[in-house]
Amino acid sequence: MYQLKEAIIDAVDEGLIERDPTRNPIIKGKMPRTKKIKYGNQFELHTRIAHLDMKEGANWDWFILPVAKTGLRIKIAEHYHNRNVKICGLTYFL
Repeated sequence: MYQLKEAIIDAVDEGLIERDPTRNPIIKGKMPRTKKIKYGNQFELHTRIAHLDMKEGANWDWFILPVAKTGLRIKIAEHYHNRNVKICGLTYFL
């Protein structure tokens, strides 16, 4: 980096270029826009798991818990909803 800067200064001194292009540059552009948050963080996950209603009977909280614990994508989990899944010889009814 310093060698390039020195080469430019030498070129200006020798008259090969009229002015130093690295002196007082004007940087134009637009400000970056605010980014949307795509994913939740671990604190939000633990808060939501703590507020799940895991009492008797089937409800959506029983569906959300394994999805959150395993990191399964929602679309894939919806595919397995109301299906039988066999894992290690055990049958799970989702």
